[in-house]
Amino acid sequence: MREFRPSGVLVNGDLAWSLGRSDDYERFLGIMRPLAEQAAVMLAVGNHDDRGNLLACLANRGDPAPQWLAAVVEQPPVRLIALDSSIDAQTVGGEIGGAQLAWLEDELEAGPRAPTIICLHHPGDSSSEGCRDFSALVRLVRRRRCVQAVVTAHDHEYRVGQVGGAHHICLPAVGFPFDERTPTGWVATVLGRAGIELQLQGSGSPAATHLPWR
Repeated sequence: MREFRPSGVLVNGDLAWSLGRSDDYERFLGIMRPLAEQAAVMLAVGNHDDRGNLLACLANRGDPAPQWLAAVVEQPPVRLIALDSSIDAQTVGGEIGGAQLAWLEDELEAGPRAPTIICLHHPGDSSSEGCRDFSALVRLVRRRRCVQAVVTAHDHEYRVGQVGGAHHICLPAVGFPFDERTPTGWVATVLGRAGIELQLQGSGSPAATHLPWR
């Protein structure tokens, strides 16, 4: 892959070390600051994150955190949607919830028909505990053919598969492997109108993978 200078960065959950403490987020933002000065950063929350502490560090907010945090980013030629699958920082498994799924369907209906990538921390099948209502997301992805990929994390294992007719990309851990055989690193991604190119940057890097849109 050519020299990589990203226009955007996704951090797909577990921004904090364990229970989403404020000092975790202060350290995370300090690490990310040089990168954020050069590229847009999109954050999703995971099972180790605390929404209130995260928002307080990001925007100096003191009001109660909402039930879930989601975002839509138009990054032509694609659209990215980050979902919140975290229950709380005490619970390993995840859940999207009916209200957030309804919001997602509205966004998919109202938005442009650009290739869409949905990002959330928890996969359905997991070596730990997965997303309780991932099957509902799969049914929605199957109906909405603009959804071209679902990006998850949580398992600390890089793999590529299929879900609901779309690509399923599970991201590796950046620096906390579950065992010494599991590659760690980050995934350089090139998004196009016809597909996505992936290249793991880190230990045990495989060859680049090209996935065409359906």
